[in-house]
Amino acid sequence: MFEQSYATFTQDQIDLGVQPKGIYLVKLTTPQQVFIQKVVKE
Repeated sequence: MFEQSYATFTQDQIDLGVQPKGIYLVKLTTPQQVFIQKVVKE
């Protein structure tokens, strides 16, 4: 599991290069909304 917090956020990248193949869920939580995106690494 990976978690990172930001005081202010504009853009970031997650490097899955060292992670094994599989299905990952990326969750972004803001004060107004929660976004969840499925990422498939083949």
